[in-house]
Amino acid sequence: MSVKPVKKPVPKSLPILLTVGDLLAIPMPNGLHAATWVLTLQEPYRDFRGKLVKGSVYFVVLDGHWQSLPTAAQLAKARIAKSRASHHANDDWKGCFWGPIPSDFVVTGTKAPTKAVLAFVAEASGTMVFQNAEHLRLELFKHWRLKHDRAAVEEEWRSAALAPAARIAERKAKLTLPEMLKEKPFAHWRAHWPVSVVRRARAIFTEATKALIELDGGTKRQKTSILKGIATQINALYDETGCIETGEASEVIARVEQLATLVGLSNDDEALTGHRDW
Repeated sequence: MSVKPVKKPVPKSLPILLTVGDLLAIPMPNGLHAATWVLTLQEPYRDFRGKLVKGSVYFVVLDGHWQSLPTAAQLAKARIAKSRASHHANDDWKGCFWGPIPSDFVVTGTKAPTKAVLAFVAEASGTMVFQNAEHLRLELFKHWRLKHDRAAVEEEWRSAALAPAARIAERKAKLTLPEMLKEKPFAHWRAHWPVSVVRRARAIFTEATKALIELDGGTKRQKTSILKGIATQINALYDETGCIETGEASEVIARVEQLATLVGLSNDDEALTGHRDW
């Protein structure tokens, strides 16, 4: 099998400037290099809607990490790495990504692929999909850390798992009706629903929160009426837009329950939200 040494940075400006068989060295944040073997390239194209789909690169990850830029000979001898995420009989690590190549990725040489490895990459099953080349770089670095720095990674996981609970506890300790009035909930709904929907949902809660503040105590019936009115108005929003799915419903109910707790009420058995249509 022929191996041709090459050292050429791949310009960032071009969507694809690789050839099949390229041995691609990838610098990681810790100064080491990982590497892939490029096996299939797909040119950019326009889909049926006329939208441009970026070119894609299909590859296998090579087993090893190098302190300096690896040579073509080093990469040509490297075995295909094993994927810790694969559940297939052949757990060789293959993947694909879309878009341009970062300028610090370096093609150090080329190695002619065999029919067997081309057939393996052509089979979609087991292919790890990356959003872009930077996503691949990050995953390769994570793979290295899990192998060589696992204790620190697991501690980061534990800290990340505890952080949301700590934030929730801190918010709950400081929560008041005026503080809830300052909040702007449901911002992430904008990824799925029009801004007008988010604004209306916020307005419903803003009006109810103001009404509870202005009530300044009031009777249980008055407070119950205000809180039940939230679900009634969200019903109307749902009828018009269909915007309340499982995730949104959980958030609406949770916020009603937070308001209820602050005025001495409870939503047990959905006493305040049971008439909802969503």
